[in-house]
Amino acid sequence: ADWIMYTDADEWRRSPRAGETLAEGIARVDAEGWNVIDYRVFAFFCTDGWEMTYSYDTPELSLRYYNETDPICLIPNQKTWKNIGRVDLQSSGGHHTRAPWVRICPERWTMKHYPFRTPEQARQKLLTRLARRCKPEHAAGWGVHYDPLLTAVQAGLEMRWRADSLEFWKADPMAAHP
Repeated sequence: ADWIMYTDADEWRRSPRAGETLAEGIARVDAEGWNVIDYRVFAFFCTDGWEMTYSYDTPELSLRYYNETDPICLIPNQKTWKNIGRVDLQSSGGHHTRAPWVRICPERWTMKHYPFRTPEQARQKLLTRLARRCKPEHAAGWGVHYDPLLTAVQAGLEMRWRADSLEFWKADPMAAHP
């Protein structure tokens, strides 16, 4: 492959340019001489009433409330790079592409993160994370962004966010942030 994209099933990536596919955008970035793409992360959450519109096939149409200040949004997200040599992902927990040849595209792309598709899935995911937590990695600061949510789950709180504490995705839900 000419380019590599390291992604999870709950991450949906978009070119920042309207109407441009990922493949077209990567080809453009490549032609401009860049070899790493960084993403601006938007984390989407279940809110009251999410059941009324939820689509298991396309959560992008259903989960429209997000924030950019969730700790997971503040971590570098350089998970797309040109396949021209070895990269170090391990030292950053898989978020920061490190190599001597890195040239990061200055235009940040959009990564829509759907870590919790339903309140029950959120609860199960958090409890699973707690059970398999690697104590040395946690002590080094990895996975600590889940700590406040783990506390909420352990207290029996339902994993629904208040819509008035989040931003509403006003753009076409399938598009990058305007």
